[in-house]
Amino acid sequence: MARIRKAASPQGSATSPIRTLVDDLRSRTDTELRSLLLVRPDLARPAPADLTALAARATTRASVSRAVEDLDLGLLRLAQACVIASEGRSPLIGKGELTAPAAAPLDGATVAGLLGRNPGDLVPDLTQLWDRALLWRDDAGWQVVPMLTEVMGPHPAGLGLRAAEVPDRYAAHTPPRGSDLRDQLDSAPAAARALLDTMVWGPPTAAIPASGDVKAAASWLIDHGLGMPSGLGHVALVREVALELRSGVIHRDAIMARPRPAVTPLDATTVDRVAGVHARQLLDWVDDLAQEWIRHSPRVLRSGGVGVRDLAALAKVLDVTAQTAVFVAELAYAADLVASDGDVIPVWVPTTAYESWAADSPAQRWAALGRAWRDSPRAAYLVGTTIRKSQTIGALTPEVVYPLARQTRRDALRVLAAEPHGTPVTDTELVALTRWRRPLRDPRHLDAAVRATVQEAELLGVMGLGALTAAGRALVAGAREDEIIVAAEAALPAPGNHVMLQGDLTVIAP
Repeated sequence: MARIRKAASPQGSATSPIRTLVDDLRSRTDTELRSLLLVRPDLARPAPADLTALAARATTRASVSRAVEDLDLGLLRLAQACVIASEGRSPLIGKGELTAPAAAPLDGATVAGLLGRNPGDLVPDLTQLWDRALLWRDDAGWQVVPMLTEVMGPHPAGLGLRAAEVPDRYAAHTPPRGSDLRDQLDSAPAAARALLDTMVWGPPTAAIPASGDVKAAASWLIDHGLGMPSGLGHVALVREVALELRSGVIHRDAIMARPRPAVTPLDATTVDRVAGVHARQLLDWVDDLAQEWIRHSPRVLRSGGVGVRDLAALAKVLDVTAQTAVFVAELAYAADLVASDGDVIPVWVPTTAYESWAADSPAQRWAALGRAWRDSPRAAYLVGTTIRKSQTIGALTPEVVYPLARQTRRDALRVLAAEPHGTPVTDTELVALTRWRRPLRDPRHLDAAVRATVQEAELLGVMGLGALTAAGRALVAGAREDEIIVAAEAALPAPGNHVMLQGDLTVIAP
């Protein structure tokens, strides 16, 4: 990692007052700066010339957006609370982030109140946001990086605009509060209360028809200062009203801690041995696929894939389900063990790389498949689904490429790696844990990718009995190839070198 030059402070003293993010970065130790670059690696590519350049890069929209995308649910909610608590008090709006004067520090009690927590419990989490340079500290307390407010958008935590941002021609510029708000709600028409209920927890806007009860309800909210017009045919709930109706918190639940699987760890050796049997079976399947496609090479379709009939024939040869046959074919393709021969009438055949792979030890062969699966952008579980209303995704086609599935696969494996060795995690628990890790992802796609990851990891031997194996942990950690091979050797069953001949001349290969 390139060393960042620390420019001398204007006063030439290490105890100079901290007034900007640059000053904050200048006050950090080398270890703290190294941690920042590790948690936000985009800041180190290319290496910044000095801390002023680092601060400038850390406050760009692209970089802050990436940092927010990497927050888990607890830190995301804390960042939202910090933004909401900081809005309206900062003089930095419209000014340079690196040179403008600092605002009043964040009020810890306000931030904690928005989350339904005790102020003292927030310090470790606030420090994590500081580690990521989404917050910085001056001599008075915590400050929010202004770009974080922009990245959170106009409706953080599903809240609407602040009353101060509402044009003063609308009553919502000074909305009713406290007992006045309660009196307004007691006298509100039923349609207005129903419309209000749909906007309280977000989104804070609602489409309004040109006439009817909903139109009348929206007009009532606007006339009584609870809402304001928001574009053509829409009404928005003002933030202060929503917060009062939410009892001062920004989320329905107060969950801020990572969920934990409610199970007892299994014996790690048992997990590895069970997974090793699956891994050995997968190696046999890949060999059987190669031999089958040597004897009966399926034609490459115009779409670039392999036909349904050929896949059915492969499933019969492997004695597996159609979906498992698809996974084996996709895995072999990702590992460059099969490919089109490029002939006038192209067919799918084993590659020259397969010959080298087949000559390696079982552990070496497994390691190659494991790395290919971990790094592949292909999502075998998408085969058979429909896109563009009529097109069905086929095996080995370009449509199987889905880079977000690779990221979700890695996220799910890292979640498993965070548990003690031998801890089983159910599909439902892993989905919940991965949702916690990536709260901004579309839950529909994330859930499907996580469940597919579990199924594929079990077939591959990365998981056994619902737990991550030692070889799987080495794979997730990006260990050296020799370390992955050693872990795989310990789990894979030894190949049989004898048979048992029974009295009826039946031969059993153990």
